[in-house]
Amino acid sequence: MISDRPLVFHWRQPDSEKAGRAGLAALGIVLVAIAIVFWFSFPAGTFTKIDWVKAWEKLRIKPSTLVEFTLYLVAIMVFMFGHVVHKRHARLTLETDTLSYTSGLPFIGRWLDWTLDIEAVRRNALPMQVTGVAIGPQPTNNYRLSWGKGQFKRIRPAAWHLPGSVPQASVASVKPASWFGLVRWQAPENQALLQQQFNQLPLITALRQRGVMLPPLNAKRQSSGLDLMARPRMKVAVITFFVGVLAAFVLFHLMRHHHYFTPPPQLVWICVGLAAGLCMLAWLWPEHLGESDTANALVAIEYRSTQVLLAALIAVVAGLSAPSMPLLFSSLTQASRYIAFELTTEPLRLRAMAAREVPDIHPDQAMDFWLNQSEGTAFSLPVRQGLAGMWWQFDSRVLQARLDTFYGSKPLR
Repeated sequence: MISDRPLVFHWRQPDSEKAGRAGLAALGIVLVAIAIVFWFSFPAGTFTKIDWVKAWEKLRIKPSTLVEFTLYLVAIMVFMFGHVVHKRHARLTLETDTLSYTSGLPFIGRWLDWTLDIEAVRRNALPMQVTGVAIGPQPTNNYRLSWGKGQFKRIRPAAWHLPGSVPQASVASVKPASWFGLVRWQAPENQALLQQQFNQLPLITALRQRGVMLPPLNAKRQSSGLDLMARPRMKVAVITFFVGVLAAFVLFHLMRHHHYFTPPPQLVWICVGLAAGLCMLAWLWPEHLGESDTANALVAIEYRSTQVLLAALIAVVAGLSAPSMPLLFSSLTQASRYIAFELTTEPLRLRAMAAREVPDIHPDQAMDFWLNQSEGTAFSLPVRQGLAGMWWQFDSRVLQARLDTFYGSKPLR
């Protein structure tokens, strides 16, 4: 029988009080750390006579860094305030034909609030999905109800309760089957118990009383036709993307000490990325959806958009990792030769002393180190020439000892 009495659910976040106390403790630690920095940076009694220009130099903190830190701190406080307001004022109102959500947040609440047509759910015109993974001592906390295209709207039934209502008899006293103390809720022995706990949630009970039938927790979601790993070419492209990301990280790590001082034009790397993306797109495009999915124009558009997006991601990865490839090629195919350079300050550069065919190096990092060196200071660096003289590269590891000595007593700016 469908009840017509409106029910107003309040938000109940598990362990929210502990989370709030932890957030306040973290904020307190940050404020105490800032106070300690000021206390040891300035003598007692001088806070009213601070020369703030010298104070920044003494603290070794850039004003822009402090502004960014302050903005982050304000953003965290605003988020915590919004969470507290939402926890206190959020409401879920269930009537005969509607389920309405009000966030209780000022200014932005009108974009967050929504109303669900329960009658459409009853007629299965707007099917609801149950998603989640059953883990932990309270497995129902991880389940969510979603509906509509893309399931952008979703609620967590366990987070809502009816104030003043008498809870139903719990099945928590029934111990689930476990293996060496570990409960596997996905096991067939525990499915009935899990489903019973889920059905006893106040919101689920109220929805069932109003004729809303939900799929069982162990039911699989219907495929939308965009299962990428079920399509051979898309599967290869997805794997290629992740392998490319991993390869890019490895290349950046191996070549972190190698630097161009006459690099190929940046247009080369852009062309490499575009070529990789276009080749991947040309290889992906012949793979079509099935006839039933192709008949749905929206699904077909989503599938083509996914192909284009994947090709674009591969293009970005290829373009970013391409500059490391020539550096690695030279490192593997030819031995480095040590070249003696001398420093000139006007303009700032390292000039090869004997090998005139070697171009100048123009430093663009650790500038305070280079500006601290005197005119004519000698450096011996391992240098390699690229294929057919298209680029020159040097290894900065021999400079590391000097840099460590310099920055060990001076701040890095």
